[in-house]
Amino acid sequence: QSRDNNDEIIAKNAELYFGSDAARIKLGYATPQMYLQHLNGIDPTIHVPDAAVFVARTSFLFRGMGSLLQQQLCTAKSWSKMAELALKEECTPAQEPYRLGL
Repeated sequence: QSRDNNDEIIAKNAELYFGSDAARIKLGYATPQMYLQHLNGIDPTIHVPDAAVFVARTSFLFRGMGSLLQQQLCTAKSWSKMAELALKEECTPAQEPYRLGL
């Protein structure tokens, strides 16, 4: 959730948190933190659910290791198939997934 609910900035934050650093690199920001500060300067994030924080931290950790190995990783793309399978296995028609406020 952000102050102004700017969909474009929310999408860019989601890409930074869960996807890749490609947009940050393309715009010339040296670190994810600098890019995040830029995004927050346009429309500040006011709430991130705990589950999303855990996933974002893990994503940053993997991408940081990839960066050290000179590899550009996209964690969302890598995790998407496993996430879809997990949702299918855990859900029956009578049981919908808990959306964690996302």
